[in-house]
Amino acid sequence: MRGPSDVQSVESGHLTCWRWRKRRFAVIGWGYVALMTLIFLISSVWSLLLIILNLEPSKSANFILQTESLDNGHFWQSRKANSSILVTTTSLLLIVIGVYWYLLYLLLIRPPSNRVYSEELKPKLRNFTIRKIPTVDTIVEQRQQVTQRSLIVIARRVVRGIVMIYRSVVSPDGKYRKVWNVLMEVPEVILQILSLREYMAQGLDSSLLYCYASLMALNAFVAFYHIQFRWNESTLHHILKDSIVDAAFAVFFPALILLYSLFVFQDDLKSVKIRQQFFPPRGFERKARNLVNAKELNMFSTDFESLLVLSEWDVFLKLSFSLLACFRWNKITHLLLQRERKGRNSQEKTTDGAQKSHSTRNCKAVAPLPVEKSTHDTEQSGYYPSSRLRTMVGIFFMIYGVGCLIYTGISVQVSRSSCSRYPTCVQFAHRWIPGGSSDVCECLAYVDRDLAPADAENLTDVTNTLAVLASAGKLQTVQLVNRRINGSLPDELQNCQLLRNLVLIHTGVEVFPSWVSTSFAKLEY
Repeated sequence: MRGPSDVQSVESGHLTCWRWRKRRFAVIGWGYVALMTLIFLISSVWSLLLIILNLEPSKSANFILQTESLDNGHFWQSRKANSSILVTTTSLLLIVIGVYWYLLYLLLIRPPSNRVYSEELKPKLRNFTIRKIPTVDTIVEQRQQVTQRSLIVIARRVVRGIVMIYRSVVSPDGKYRKVWNVLMEVPEVILQILSLREYMAQGLDSSLLYCYASLMALNAFVAFYHIQFRWNESTLHHILKDSIVDAAFAVFFPALILLYSLFVFQDDLKSVKIRQQFFPPRGFERKARNLVNAKELNMFSTDFESLLVLSEWDVFLKLSFSLLACFRWNKITHLLLQRERKGRNSQEKTTDGAQKSHSTRNCKAVAPLPVEKSTHDTEQSGYYPSSRLRTMVGIFFMIYGVGCLIYTGISVQVSRSSCSRYPTCVQFAHRWIPGGSSDVCECLAYVDRDLAPADAENLTDVTNTLAVLASAGKLQTVQLVNRRINGSLPDELQNCQLLRNLVLIHTGVEVFPSWVSTSFAKLEY
């Protein structure tokens, strides 16, 4: 049984833990702690979900939409990356999860260090000089040592110069730190542009494209506001804003894609499940992919697969925001903990000063202690560029943000106008090249089905339509049911090197061209 002293020690331990946490949260800011904890948890859960989606995409889609009973569990024909890409993706995402949980440990669990760093506690070494009678050999050795020492001195100066440049640029209190923050926006802008073009090429829904372009514009407007009006703002606040934007690109937008695709596809999926209960038990009638709305099916597949990492390019493009966000949140966490240490040290100095002033009774006055500069205040030190230069850089970001919205809107409208003549093109890429032709429809999915034809002998001829849509070389899905093709597949179809799904039912095609085996290297179904 525990004695009263043990109970008191446990209670005092709990009280002490709560006291240092309360003091830390008060110094750091309760709002910062709540925001960072929420972002770290959400980012960790999302990274874990991405690992599961990449390892088992079809099973994950079946579990989310409850479609295990459709097509014997093969309703979703999602692509899966090769083993090397999966290992790389899983490893990087596990690193992201580990970093976020380590930051949570530093912020919420790890107590403040009680180690005392004092010059008095360091061992003092005594220098002993031993004089020897110089000889010829010793003189030669001394000259060699002098040469080596001069080289070492030069190397030390070079290293010291590099360290000073690094500190002046990367350190939070560095002279050119704010310039470095602005320069760091350049690779982020490049990543955003590449991601937007990738989403457009995949045929992502226009609503999601507008949302992504709005995030790009928001990032540009935040950079403009900081450069033009808040240049003297603390480094912590600037990094915090950029980190929140990175979290939006790394977590918020991909999660929005998943939720949007689930919401759009729910109604049609319910009707298909009802049909499965009453249709005759034959292969074609029970094939759910033949009955579901082709446009919604392809849109969901595109949205879902946009979350997957399928190539080396995807590893760079889709995981860069997560890694960049990890780096910045790590910097923010250490800056906030540094603020706590400064606050604790200043409090200890104040306490020691009060004790000394109380013990020294002969003194008439006590000099006030210097107040530590809070990171909430603006920073006046460092490089301050001219207003003209800041205006030029800020206007550049403003033009970039507005240009993202304009380019996205024009691309969507031009692509929609080009493909409006082909209603059976259920999905198409969004692309606009200034000065280029706007008549070409970059169709991604061509689906033309007639499940109950009035005249099975005189089917509609779609050979010319298929040839025109295949001429752009972007087709990935072709599904024709009860439609006629003259002779064989059109030669334009061999340009579609990315064709994945080819379904031909009652089309009159009996012999495939010789180029099918070489042109359709990625054919899956």
